[in-house]
This record gives sequence, C-alpha cells and structure tokens, in this order.
Amino acid sequence: MRYIASLSYGKDSLAMLEIIYRNGLPLTDIVTADIWATPDIPAYLPELVDFRARLDREIYDRYGIAVTHVRAEKTFVDLFYRELSERSKYTGIYGWPPVFGHWCMKWLKQQPIQDYFKGLDFAEYVGIAADETARHGQLNERKRAPLVEFGITEAMAMEICKELNWVS
Repeated sequence: MRYIASLSYGKDSLAMLEIIYRNGLPLTDIVTADIWATPDIPAYLPELVDFRARLDREIYDRYGIAVTHVRAEKTFVDLFYRELSERSKYTGIYGWPPVFGHWCMKWLKQQPIQDYFKGLDFAEYVGIAADETARHGQLNERKRAPLVEFGITEAMAMEICKELNWVS
C-alpha cells in the first residue's frame, strides 16, 4: 500500500506534510502536477519556480522523499485554443478559464495526478484544513486530510509554514 501526498505548494498541502511527519503517519510518495504554458515555458513566474525548487530540496532533506513532478501531455496554450465540442452551449475555443469550472485545473493538474495513481494500491493525502468544512464530504479512507484529522485550521497551517520558512 502506498501513501501518497498530493502537493500544490500552498500552505495547506505544505503544512499537511509536516503534520504527517509530526504524527508518524505513513508516507511513501509526494506528487505534484506542474503546469506548462508551452512545451518549454512553465506557467509559473520565475520566483515561484525557484520557490518550488527550494522546497523540493528542503522536503527531501526533512522527510527523505523526493517530490515526483508530473505534467499533462498538453500545455495551457494547447488547451486554450482547443475547439469546444458541438455539445457545448458555447462556440469557439476554450479560451480563458471561467471563475467556475476551471478546465485548466481538470486537464493540467488533476488528470496527470490521477494518471500517476493508476494501477497503484494507495491512499491519498490532500491538503484540506479543518475549517474547510464544505470540502470534507470528498474525504474517505482512501482520500484523507491529515489537517482535518488533527484539527489544523487554515490559520494554523500558515503558522506551521512560517515556522518552516515555507511561505512563498
């Protein structure tokens, strides 16, 4: 059985790693999805690229687990210009993601992570805080939120990240 932490580099997923460590929960893998604007250009500002690289080193040094980076076959630009299907009530291309229904999150982050899980016997750890009650319904024995299990709120997660100097 693999115990895989999904990492976004936000305060909740970073604090989740520390809560897993402090409470002795099993952890075998840490995975993150990188978004690319084009095949050669990341969709992150250079400062965030540097922050993520620094944290990858610190996470390995602290927990002994290298962060696995996955990416979608398509880039943001590929999907931006993709034609909408005939079933859509809209016409044209996907274009900029709407406020709700972020196509880019589904295809560029969630799908590569789901592909990583294929064929594995695993439990996934996700960075959902104790005070994000609207999100608790998605949790089960295979999708766990250590912050919820140990009563860690978003504010507490930020304090953990400050202690570790893990705030972008």
